[in-house]
Amino acid sequence: MNVTVDEAVSLMLNGGVDVAMISNKDNLEGYLKHIKTGLKNADLFLYRIEDAATKVIAVKLAMGLV
Repeated sequence: MNVTVDEAVSLMLNGGVDVAMISNKDNLEGYLKHIKTGLKNADLFLYRIEDAATKVIAVKLAMGLV
């Protein structure tokens, strides 16, 4: 299956990945661009981003990190 990076990011997030480890600012900006493209193309939905963020924040709260 050949997919673009935009499609891969959408597939990853839609597939249930809640955290992506980004190594530097340039990679972060690119990653955010791919998320925006996924949202624009309706390959990715905002509720999925909100769901991932909610899960991550809940774990951080439970661990006393926030």
